[in-house]
Amino acid sequence: SSGINAEWPLRPGELWDCGGNPQNESCWPAIARGAAALVLVSNVDIPDSEGQFLEMLYLRFAAQHGLKESQCAVFLNKVGETEKVGKVPAMLTKVPHEIVSMENGSNVHAAFCRVISSALTAQSEEWRKGENQILSVQ
Repeated sequence: SSGINAEWPLRPGELWDCGGNPQNESCWPAIARGAAALVLVSNVDIPDSEGQFLEMLYLRFAAQHGLKESQCAVFLNKVGETEKVGKVPAMLTKVPHEIVSMENGSNVHAAFCRVISSALTAQSEEWRKGENQILSVQ
């Protein structure tokens, strides 16, 4: 089971990986506009400097564009056998975060489906609100 509600009609979508590369920073506003979800990926042992960078990305992509915390996720990639788990930056503690393994795909699919499901639910609620506003005007 994918964890995505089968009642929702399929809609076209796009995935953008900007890799957080500052060279692409001028494109970030166009990528963020209209986004329904945000997934930040970092290694599980987050150094403070990377934590600050994740916070900046969250502000740029989620906070400035009205994404709810439930429409975002932080995937902490466990590399090898490391037991070390860094702290998620303070600004992101309410954002769902999961330890995943990109090496073997461990729980990546399920975690991604949860983010998409939350994003679709939020988007569906927004559409309903918009439809209700249109109907109330008439």
